Amino acid sequence: MHFRPNAFRRVVKKTADTQIFYPDEVKALCDLAYKRAEATGDESWLAIPLLKCLGLRISECLGLAFDDFDRSTNLVYIHRSFAVVDSLGKDGKWSTRRYQVTDYLKQNAPPRTILANDECFDIVDKIRKILKAKDIEREYLFDVQTPNNIEMKLYHLCDELKIERRSPHKLRKTYVSHLLNNGFDQDFVREQVGHQMLQTTLNYYVYSTTRNTQQIERLNKVL
Repeated sequence: MHFRPNAFRRVVKKTADTQIFYPDEVKALCDLAYKRAEATGDESWLAIPLLKCLGLRISECLGLAFDDFDRSTNLVYIHRSFAVVDSLGKDGKWSTRRYQVTDYLKQNAPPRTILANDECFDIVDKIRKILKAKDIEREYLFDVQTPNNIEMKLYHLCDELKIERRSPHKLRKTYVSHLLNNGFDQDFVREQVGHQMLQTTLNYYVYSTTRNTQQIERLNKVL
């Protein structure tokens, strides 16, 4: 029996400062995103604090409709994604690839209903207000051509705040890490982010949200 040389390769977990945003960074990013949305009338800035509040994949966030939110129960229904769709023309050729909202999730995962904090619903209200000011009515919260629109906005905020650039997916890891580090039940967090296996959540999404300098202060007090 033969095995691939790297079949049992040891996987080294990356450091927290490359995989999550620290609490002070998250606050600064969201505060600035709120200001940008208000100043520019561009509601897509608000995808950043919404990702922080819900821990969604960016494709799930960009597939959200206003009807998916129920403030009375603090529930959000996740059942669509913003994904690349290929279409075959009458001439037998594939059309140019483009993103659109689809009625399915990544890897055909089942829909899920998640709990959200009050800030999440306040963000939705802000989006409604911005759209109303522009006399726009639509089903979905956001209208962007590609997820890169949100990614570049996040990078812009990072640069302005002199924070190391991290992708929108790192906000998802931040969400998981923050909940678990603050005592939330592991299986609750797994269900919130839509993982089938708890080990996926624990192995790839959990990092310390405390900086080394803070840990040193605690060590000096305890030891």
